[in-house]
Amino acid sequence: MKKTKYLNKTVSKPWGEFRDLAEDSGQWHLKLIFVKKGQRLSLQKHKLRSEFWIVLDGRAEAQKGKMVRRLNPQDYIFIKKGEIHRLKGLTDVLVAEISFGRHSETDIERLADDYGR
Repeated sequence: MKKTKYLNKTVSKPWGEFRDLAEDSGQWHLKLIFVKKGQRLSLQKHKLRSEFWIVLDGRAEAQKGKMVRRLNPQDYIFIKKGEIHRLKGLTDVLVAEISFGRHSETDIERLADDYGR
């Protein structure tokens, strides 16, 4: 627990926002992701981290590779390093994300994006 750094950083995005909560740099990172109904994150993959998502409130659609799955509260999905993925809000949705590995917002390789980023 000595390496745990507590964060309180909120970042606005065109699809909603995320809040960084805590991390052990290079090991894990915890954030809350809020996605507005009908909005979605970019289709993306990461070289440096895997991600575990669990829906806290609302309903989401998760794409992992070619598989698309609906997620309700308490449903979860694990995305390995290098796997293509995307999250969409079927309703306003709150998701807890734990990433394992080196967390960096520059480790996003966007393959498609609704917002032209």
